[in-house]
Amino acid sequence: MLLCCASPNQPGGQSSRTRTVVQICAVVAILGLAAFFAFRGSSEDEQLDTPESAVTYICWHDGHTFKLTPAQWAKLLKQGEVGHVAKGNQAPASDARDQRGGSTGGPIRAVRCPKCKKFSCVMALDCPDGTQVPTITAEGQVGQCPTAAQDPQSRQR
Repeated sequence: MLLCCASPNQPGGQSSRTRTVVQICAVVAILGLAAFFAFRGSSEDEQLDTPESAVTYICWHDGHTFKLTPAQWAKLLKQGEVGHVAKGNQAPASDARDQRGGSTGGPIRAVRCPKCKKFSCVMALDCPDGTQVPTITAEGQVGQCPTAAQDPQSRQR
């Protein structure tokens, strides 16, 4: 840093100062590029689209299940096939307050069901008994696996 403070009248003062400024600018530019490449967002083309990355979705209305990869979900989102749903009535949220979840929490984002064509599909929870239930109910409650006491078939066994 003494090179920065050298006076132009001293031998090597002006060229040393210029060289130091150039070196500092180069270091800042390299660090800026490194940060850019490290923290830049991934594009849609980089979304996972493998069978292993697929997540099961289930319809509230008809129980239809299907799998979506992150890339497929992003494509459906761009096509308007993913929407905010108002809690309780399973209708598309009509105003900004409903889209934010009203006064009861966050919004429910649902995929349009390929079978019944309603915005009523959410991620499915795999239960120990092999069944699948929605991770969130239409009323906004956390989905729960059936227990042996709730399952009418288990009582008949």
